[in-house]
Order: sequence, then structure tokens, then C-alpha cells
Amino acid sequence: MQIYLVGGAVRDALLGLPVKDRDFVVVGARPQDLLDQGFKQVGHDFPVFLHPVTHEEYALARTEKKSGSGYTGFNCSFGPEVTLEEDLKRRDLTINAIAQDESGQLHDPYGGIKDLQERTLRHISPAFCEDPLRVLRAARFAARLAPLGFTLHPDTHELLRRMAASGELCALTPERVYMEVQKALAAPAPALFFTLLQDCGALAQVLPPVAALFADGRWRRVEQALNAAAKADLAVPQRLALLTAALNDAEFKKLQDLLPLTREERDLTCILRKGAADAAMLPDLICRGDPLKAGEFLQQLFTRLDLYRRGQRLKPWLQCAAVWEPDAAPLLETLQDLYQRSAAVQAKTFAAQGLKGAAIGQAQAAARVQLLSDAVGKIQKRTAQEHAVNYKDRHA
Repeated sequence: MQIYLVGGAVRDALLGLPVKDRDFVVVGARPQDLLDQGFKQVGHDFPVFLHPVTHEEYALARTEKKSGSGYTGFNCSFGPEVTLEEDLKRRDLTINAIAQDESGQLHDPYGGIKDLQERTLRHISPAFCEDPLRVLRAARFAARLAPLGFTLHPDTHELLRRMAASGELCALTPERVYMEVQKALAAPAPALFFTLLQDCGALAQVLPPVAALFADGRWRRVEQALNAAAKADLAVPQRLALLTAALNDAEFKKLQDLLPLTREERDLTCILRKGAADAAMLPDLICRGDPLKAGEFLQQLFTRLDLYRRGQRLKPWLQCAAVWEPDAAPLLETLQDLYQRSAAVQAKTFAAQGLKGAAIGQAQAAARVQLLSDAVGKIQKRTAQEHAVNYKDRHA
């Protein structure tokens, strides 16, 4: 029985990246051999075992043969006769098919180390096309490794085109698509994931509302926002919101129907998406608009974002707004101050005045609008004075 560290752990170690998860393949063993050593079996379609101490995954070496459509249509064979080379050949990219034995020696039958050195993402064999999920995986690896200079090999890019044209992508479940989308959004170059899927003809099949962004030029702004979000290290829900910020309401609803978002994810995406769009109005409203209208808008904005009950949403909203509308970024600290002032207007103040029921809420809202309007007026007056001083200095 031989045990090899395989896949991402070997790849990332060779690239000098942090190793998060370690997976092992066991060659020359039967299930009972691992059970006798205290391993716990967790796999059903093929034997995967958890180490009794580390709880890391150990899988018996196996081969796969296409038996149906989609990414689940495979027959797996395992046993002591399956070699390491046969197990590695069923994997997707050469850089993911490098193994390391217990002495530290590397086993690289398909040229993965050379491709790591040349920064190339290349499929191992024509069997790559048997699993439609690999179209998304290849694009995701490109998004993750782009900062290191990795690009898709031309032959692999052409294979992705043929796979997209085959229609097998329709067999992917929303859960698997969303899993890849989440991982891609977390990557250093998230926009590249969607661009590559669009280039190979896959995006319209798995995420048609996003594909629509490419048709009329809206993608450029979304691409810039996603890249800026990655640079600012924004969280995945914020990046998802920015991905949807340029969608119209019908497209956004269709995307929500396609992706199995939790209720919390749906709510947060809606909030952050609307906030990003509202950010475009802030410079004119706060710096040049009518103070009363600005106060009314801000009160409606804070209420619509439900910030008076969920103040923790303010920071991620401000971050999304700054990425989506860079011109509004200088105003966001001011906006935070305005929110905190308006949130300090408590309902109990008006209850103490004898108001009841809906009258309390109406009075509270009116007071907040007045406070915000007065604050905006002071900001505009101070800004005008600063401009006047600067003008005099420049022309003195």
C-alpha cells in the first residue's frame, strides 16, 4: 500500500502558496485495509476514508468511465490493481495531477511541473471533455492564478468551446454552478471567470442574465467593479452584489431564480446591489442638491437598506458603493456620520411627548429628515466657503 499527497496541496506548495486542504490517494489497497487501520469510510460512489487522527481524506486510486450525460454519468473502478498514473489521468488539469510520496519525491506523469513553470493551464487528456463542470473549473482556476501569470493553453481553450457547444452544460445543477461562482468570486481576478465563460460560449447557458451584460456594453463597468472589489479584499456577498449591480430588475430576478441563494444571501445581495446604484446620486445630492430633497432621499435610503435595525450592513454597503461609484468615495465618511446622527433620533422621544402608534414613526421620520437636511445644508455652506478661500489663494 502506497500513500500519495495529491492535487491542490502539491500544486500550491510548488507555487509557494498557502496549503489549506490536503488530499491523499491510496494505491495498492482495498477498503478493508483502511478500515482495519481505523479509517472511517464516507464515500458512497467510490471509497473515501477519513484518517482516524487528522480526519483528512484518503481515497482509493480509481479510474472513471463515461456512462451517461452530465458530470454524474460515470462508472468508477477501484482496487489494488489501479495505478497512480491511472488515477492521476482522470483529473482535469496537469497542474492538479502531481503526486508526492511519503518520502517527498514528486510523481508527475503528465507534465504538471513544466506547466507550473510555464504558467499554463492545460488539460491532461481528451477525457477532460467528459465532465461539463470542468468548463467552470478551468475558468475558475484561471481567475485564481491569473495574478501569477497563468493562462489557458490554446488547445484547452478550444476544448472548452467544443464542450460548451455540446449542450452538456445544461446538465449542471444550480448548486454546482453556484459553488463554482462563489469560488470564482473569491479569486484575485473574479471578472476573468465570467469573461472566459463568455468567450467559450458557456456563460449564456449557465448564467444568461450575466451574459446579457456583454451584449450591450454593461460588462465593462461590472468588470472594473469586480477587479476593484478583489483589490480591496471585499467579501464574496459584496462581490456578488457588484456582479448584479448593472442588471435590470427582470434580469436580477432571473439570476436569483437560477442560483440557490439562501434567504440571507438574497436579502443582502438586494441591499448591497441597490446601495451601489444609489451611490451615483450622492455627489450631486449632498454637494449641490436641494438640502430638503437630499434629507428626504437619505432618510428613504437608510430606511430601504434597513440600516436603522441592521446597522452592521452600513460598512459593507459603503464599501460596495465606493467600488461601484468611485466619485462618491470621498463622501462616504460623511454619509456614515449622517447615518449615525439620524439613527440617534429615538422613537421614545416622541412617545414621551404623548404621541402614539403610527404618529410616533411619522414624527421620528420627519425629525430625521430635518436633521439630515440641516446637516447637508451645513456641508454645502462649508464646501462653498472652502472653495472661496481656495479661489482667493490661487488668485492672490
